Formats: sequence, structure tokens, C-alpha cells
Amino acid sequence: MTDQEQLNREQEQREKESRESDVTKFDEIADEVRDEHQGAAQRIGEELPPRDED
Repeated sequence: MTDQEQLNREQEQREKESRESDVTKFDEIADEVRDEHQGAAQRIGEELPPRDED
């Protein structure tokens, strides 16, 4: 394998890892947003505590 072929292979590997890490980041963000939405939906569905009327 020539030096250029080795460099090309390494570049392809780095690009693949970069794409995979982006997917992981997006998955993590999607999980966080889903958790926030579920929490908000639960709060919306709960009865509000009585207000203090001063």
C-alpha cells in the first residue's frame, strides 16, 4: 500500500467516525428533548397546587 493509499484510508476512517459521532450527538439531543416533552406533558396533566391568596 502506498503512502497516498494509506492517507486516503485514514481520511475515510476519520470521516466515518465523524459521521457516527454526529449521529450519536443527535440521538442524545433527541433523547433529552423527548424527556423534556414528557416531563412537560406530565406537569400539564397534573392538578395545580392551590394558590395562596394574600
